[in-house]
Amino acid sequence: MSKTVFSDSEDGIEYKIYIEDHGKPHFNAWYEGCRFKYTIETLELIGIHRPGAGVERKIRKYAIANRHKLLNGWSKVYKPEYATKEPMTEKQKKKRESKRKKR
Repeated sequence: MSKTVFSDSEDGIEYKIYIEDHGKPHFNAWYEGCRFKYTIETLELIGIHRPGAGVERKIRKYAIANRHKLLNGWSKVYKPEYATKEPMTEKQKKKRESKRKKR
């Protein structure tokens, strides 16, 4: 593959977004020489080889915790509306809810 716009790793799995990738916003996860493609929004496995359950759990756990980073990486090349902010903290969520209740 060619140049990446996003690259990260965790638990021996490499996560990448490539410049020439097209279609739905997705990322590639590399593990022990195998490549897996998942959509960022739904975490649907859309390509290559289905990993064992343990590896898939690790990939989904990473993607859930880092979805904002994946979307921002994707938006460096593709439609900016996919970009997201960092996830809100519990304190920020409570503050937002209290403002909504006052309205």
